[in-house]
Amino acid sequence: MKASCAKRFGDVARKSWAFWAESCAEHVLPVFAKKHAKDDRPRKALQAARAWARGETRCGAARAAALAAHAATRGADDAAA
Repeated sequence: MKASCAKRFGDVARKSWAFWAESCAEHVLPVFAKKHAKDDRPRKALQAARAWARGETRCGAARAAALAAHAATRGADDAAA
C-alpha cells in the first residue's frame, strides 16, 4: 500500500510546500479572476491546499483540486491565465 503524502513528506514539509504553493497562487489569482470571475476552480484549489496543510483533507482531494485549477488555466483564452 502506498504511503500517504503526509507520511512521505512529513508534517513540516507538507505545511512548507502548501504555504509556498499558496503564496505563488495568491499572487496570480487576481489576474485570473479578473477575466474569469465565474470560474472558481483556482480559488477552490487554494482552499484545498490550505485544508491539506492543516491535515483536514487527503492528498488525493487536494491533488484533484490542483488539477482542476490547472485545467481552468489551460482552458482560458488569454496568456495571463
